[in-house]
Amino acid sequence: MMRLLYFGALLSFVAGSAAAAETFRQQLTELEAKLATEPTNTTILFKLGDLCHDEGARDNAKAVELAEKYFKQLLAIEPTNAFATALLGSALTMRARDAFWPKTRLDYVKKGIRVMDTAVQLAPEDPDVRLVRAINSFHMPKFLERDEIAKADFTWLWQRVEMKPEGLKDDLKQNVAFFYGRILKKQKKTKEAIEVWNKGHCVQPRIRSGQGDSPTAQIVARVPCSEIPGLGRIQSKARMPVRWRSELAAILVTRAQLEQRVRELSEIIQHDFTDCELVVVALLTGTIMFLADLIRRLTLPLRLDFIGVSSYGSRTAPGQLNFTKELRLDVCGRDVLVVDDILDTGQTLSRVLAKLRLLEPRSIKVCVLLEKQARRTENIQADYVGFSVPDLFVVGYGLDFAERYRNLPSSAY
Repeated sequence: MMRLLYFGALLSFVAGSAAAAETFRQQLTELEAKLATEPTNTTILFKLGDLCHDEGARDNAKAVELAEKYFKQLLAIEPTNAFATALLGSALTMRARDAFWPKTRLDYVKKGIRVMDTAVQLAPEDPDVRLVRAINSFHMPKFLERDEIAKADFTWLWQRVEMKPEGLKDDLKQNVAFFYGRILKKQKKTKEAIEVWNKGHCVQPRIRSGQGDSPTAQIVARVPCSEIPGLGRIQSKARMPVRWRSELAAILVTRAQLEQRVRELSEIIQHDFTDCELVVVALLTGTIMFLADLIRRLTLPLRLDFIGVSSYGSRTAPGQLNFTKELRLDVCGRDVLVVDDILDTGQTLSRVLAKLRLLEPRSIKVCVLLEKQARRTENIQADYVGFSVPDLFVVGYGLDFAERYRNLPSSAY
């Protein structure tokens, strides 16, 4: 039974990806229908290219081909559209990713580079154009010699963020702070990198950052002391997998500490709900690893469901939440355990609980892996807490930064 629940959690995560793919297909169909009636409408062509470009970044090779097609159609009408030119260059580099023969890959990459360089020549003061080239250059192999281009672009972008932040989108600021900090860290300028990440502390990205209940995607912040309440001393990076050592500061909670604490939480929950048929409601997506480890240690009868919540900083009003997945199970008159990855300001969790109370469950309790008291703005407390942590941006064990680091087996910052 517990094995089925464990795989059920994983299947729900996969179902979320399937739902995203279905949303893409619906949006694509709608836009293509509009384009059929207005074939020279550059706004529709850009929306189609942008939609397919984003989907292509999720390894959808067909979407990349469509992005190339629609951006070329747009540029045939508006050849000086710099942003469309930059995104076309980015799409061409993704065509390289999907090509089979090495020579074909190299040809696509070189063509993509030329097109992105042309875009910057068309609009050297456009932050969106510079960001497209900067991120692509940052990820290119060393033999293509794009490191200096990435460094120059991100340096220019960071100066723009500091000197003229007005009008810049929040997700652009997030990306600039993240990548420019990484460039500084590669140069062994750790102090400067941390300053950049700290200055990006209040950035609000379009996607849910994984920091539990806060729509704010904080950038890495370092606390002055090395003692973490309830954890002991911050761990050395020596225990961190090699590939992450240049990007993260230190291990905050080790794998062994996580395993021990999850075991303790499961024993407490098992005792508290001994005579109940529990309904576990987990918030997607950062809970997935914590949730799986927690419920497979429970032997009481339970049912599992998920709620999806996201915040879109630059596209909706500040703090506005969208419920991307509703409950499937009926919780009326039942005991509910809400599981989340981190309790931060409390804004998301308070709204989720308000929504659940309308369904009239018999009881609601909350279990979180991590909590930050320092940033709490809502009068809300969890019933079961794994660890209390300082005001750091934590990743790993399901928590992410821009969808990265979820698979780190420990919690780091």
